[in-house]
Amino acid sequence: MEANETQRLAMELGEQMLRLKRLMHVQALEKDHGLTGTQFFILGVLSGRGCAKASELSKACGLSPGAVTQLCDELETMGYVQRTRSDIDRRVVMVTLTADGRQKLTELHHHVTERMCELIVHMPRDDMRQFVNTLRQMVDYAENASR
Repeated sequence: MEANETQRLAMELGEQMLRLKRLMHVQALEKDHGLTGTQFFILGVLSGRGCAKASELSKACGLSPGAVTQLCDELETMGYVQRTRSDIDRRVVMVTLTADGRQKLTELHHHVTERMCELIVHMPRDDMRQFVNTLRQMVDYAENASR
């Protein structure tokens, strides 16, 4: 494949992924669940890690520490996260999911899965299998390349 075709496909893929993300997550999350996509992402990171420092969340989200602090303030007010100081170093604040946060994340994952099913059912099964396989390969490559 020539360089121009690769660039065109990369741009098209990026645009379509953003459109799908916006349609699947952002609109429904804000409207139906009162969360932004970034707040949802933070809950997901915390679910995977168990707990994290704000600086770790900042790196994971690609946001400034101040922005992450604001998001954590909002999530804490909603009852989805809690912050506690480390017993070892009181300057370190750890952010963890609450039981309500885990429940909300479960609801959100269920909602996103339902929305995906609504789309997938209209697509040819073999095309979807190939698409998922290709996307998995791209993600695996990206993960390995960033190590």
